[in-house]
Amino acid sequence: MIQYLQDLDTQILLFINGLHVPYLDRFMWLATTTVCWSLMFIVLLYVLGRRGWKQLLAVVVAIALVILIADMVSAAVIKPLVARLRPSHDPDLSYLVHVVNGYRGGRFSFVSSHAANTFAGAVLISLIFRNRRVIISIFLWALIECYSRMYLGVHYLGDLVCGALLGCAAAWLVYALLRRYWLLFHQTCKELRTAESDARMVAGGMWANLLVLAIIAIF
Repeated sequence: MIQYLQDLDTQILLFINGLHVPYLDRFMWLATTTVCWSLMFIVLLYVLGRRGWKQLLAVVVAIALVILIADMVSAAVIKPLVARLRPSHDPDLSYLVHVVNGYRGGRFSFVSSHAANTFAGAVLISLIFRNRRVIISIFLWALIECYSRMYLGVHYLGDLVCGALLGCAAAWLVYALLRRYWLLFHQTCKELRTAESDARMVAGGMWANLLVLAIIAIF
């Protein structure tokens, strides 16, 4: 069963990695870099800032904490223990992998820190905003990030799925702490909810950021 899953992981990876064209090479290279999504994050911070500095500070600390947990557990604990070679580093597979801009990533791939971090942030933000527009846009970001890792040949699907599950668990843990903090010091969690107009702004920031990346990738 384990060998079957490993073979399936390899087949899916090679299929997605093999769908490369110059434009997608550039787009996925940009998409996998968190800093390229800065416009979306700036809009998110602006919206939170409009709700007051207490909410802004609480949510920023929560986001930083959830990403720290997801990143530390995935990179410092699970990867060294499992020691699964990235497809781009596996001597039996690396010659089949299409590498973009010479990027091969670190030595080990399981679990994906990118998937853990992005899904941790996406789930936490979804739990805070609880708005369909925000949920769709923020999970689109997380899915693009994950897809880019397979496209670039640095992660298997299994790495991404397990990383995403780790991120979801970290998000629920941190949200429980955030909710408890808000109940203790502010009596109600309603202040954490966001108005529809603010939710549209966050979703718009995501789509605008995606458009910018799509245009930049042309050149």
